[in-house]
Amino acid sequence: MAKTHNTKKNYEEIVKRPIAVNYLKKYLLELVFEDEKRTIDLYELFVKKPPHSFFKRYASEEKFKTVRIDRRGALCWGDNELDLNPNTILQYEVLS
Repeated sequence: MAKTHNTKKNYEEIVKRPIAVNYLKKYLLELVFEDEKRTIDLYELFVKKPPHSFFKRYASEEKFKTVRIDRRGALCWGDNELDLNPNTILQYEVLS
């Protein structure tokens, strides 16, 4: 399991918004920003902890790969049935 970095940001304070997301493998995603790329690992959210039913619906690799970025910079699955704001997703950043 990759190490993650917990950022403590105010919910309204969004430093950067991703403009694209790329599926890498399993629960790893690459977030594309205007000036950089970051990798996040959402294994804990979708599998490790007892996941909420929304996460369980998208935990299979086939459904997890349907991730996209909405106009607010949130990761979304389904018809916005499940979305994660940019502050939330950065706490799962993989540190090298």
